[in-house]
Amino acid sequence: MLGIIDLDGVKAVNDTQANHCDQRIRALFQESGLKQQYRVDFSMGLAILTELPENLEDASKIADQLMYESKSLGKSQTTIQSFTNTEPAF
Repeated sequence: MLGIIDLDGVKAVNDTQANHCDQRIRALFQESGLKQQYRVDFSMGLAILTELPENLEDASKIADQLMYESKSLGKSQTTIQSFTNTEPAF
């Protein structure tokens, strides 16, 4: 799980930054050679949370659900969603 946290508005995270994060992770994966060597790929879910959840497990569950949404769309997909609270309607 990868987390980007907004601490007291120091760095607000938006969809554009999340897309950049997705592109950078995929570029690093491509550069690593793992995709070619092992013929693997990945899907991921990125959750933008405006409030910290009560515990890390809740944040992980949110991102995990988004990852499964990505997998349902096909290979090498990313689902990015913003939440105004930590109670998504899944």
